[in-house]
Amino acid sequence: VGIVIGDAYDPSTFPDSSRPKTLRVAFSDGSNETWNLTDSMEWQFLDVGKSIAWIKFTIEEATLGRRYNDTSVGEVRVWE
Repeated sequence: VGIVIGDAYDPSTFPDSSRPKTLRVAFSDGSNETWNLTDSMEWQFLDVGKSIAWIKFTIEEATLGRRYNDTSVGEVRVWE
């Protein structure tokens, strides 16, 4: 699983929006993990390491933006 947090398309606006800092990741097999993210515009990856039908992300903690009261996720990708 890959994720890009915040407004990752413009370095000058990245700090303006809030970004996920910690995600609770729930899997279809009933297991859960905590994913601590780096405050970066780069792709971040979580190796699931098992066969699952779905994933649910819950934002547990966010890094607050300096301008907007939102929590932005730029992109999420799942590979088989």
